[in-house]
Amino acid sequence: MVETAKAKDDEKDKNIDPLVNAFKAYVPLEFLEILKNELGSFVTANERYAVKTLVEKQMLPNEVINVLIHYLLVVQDSSTILKGTFERIAADWTKKKIRNAQEAMTYVKSFTREKSLQRKTTKKDSKGRKSNVIVKEKLPEWAKEKGKNKLTDVGKKENKEIDELLKKINGK
Repeated sequence: MVETAKAKDDEKDKNIDPLVNAFKAYVPLEFLEILKNELGSFVTANERYAVKTLVEKQMLPNEVINVLIHYLLVVQDSSTILKGTFERIAADWTKKKIRNAQEAMTYVKSFTREKSLQRKTTKKDSKGRKSNVIVKEKLPEWAKEKGKNKLTDVGKKENKEIDELLKKINGK
């Protein structure tokens, strides 16, 4: 039975996402350098400082920091890592006790899915502020019937008046 569990673990290792392997293989500064080169950019002094500071604090494992770097640069499509945002997310992940790349990736997926759903349910008003979507209620049948009769009566009267005016104009 021990051999079966080991075989399953070996199979899991073969199927691990190559991205997870990259998260585990590199130290964060090296990962940042490689990723920025692939994106056609360069590592700024502020990015280097932010990553170095977080690594020195040892609050998150290197592979989790690499997921965070990837999230900001690739998923969020940011051109640089802003220190404040980087530290805020790192503090959140530390609080949530994210300990490995798989957990971090799962959290990112659920977080981005949740954000996507929130965007779909909010609108911006004329001043650019977000507001909840207004749900319209259906009118009861009695209100619909009364409204129809009034509208059709008014419409018929207006049509008759228009027809009479047209006859007068055409008749002259």
